[in-house]
Amino acid sequence: MTSPLPPVPRVVGLVLASLVAVPLLGLQAYLLLWFSPEVTGSDACVVPAQCDPGGVRERAWWAVLAAFTAGAGCYAAAWVRMRRPARWWPWLVAAVAALLAGMLLIEEYL
Repeated sequence: MTSPLPPVPRVVGLVLASLVAVPLLGLQAYLLLWFSPEVTGSDACVVPAQCDPGGVRERAWWAVLAAFTAGAGCYAAAWVRMRRPARWWPWLVAAVAALLAGMLLIEEYL
């Protein structure tokens, strides 16, 4: 008979990964909301020098949204698969990698 609780190393690993993933998820969600007028076009470009030629910021916004969604999905999958004996840790690595990629895109383009 197996225990209903997951092994301690898995719990510790998920808690440590949560220290990285949860703040990054929150920050990316905030920044996606902050820059969303760039995509919807509701904020008119007043100064021509600040306009987005070629839609670089718009494409970067969609790329950050994709990284955010992938990171949140992988993070949720790690929590769901924690009790199963199969490999659960690659989901954490994928979640942190996607969130860090999103942060690099934010730093570079937004």
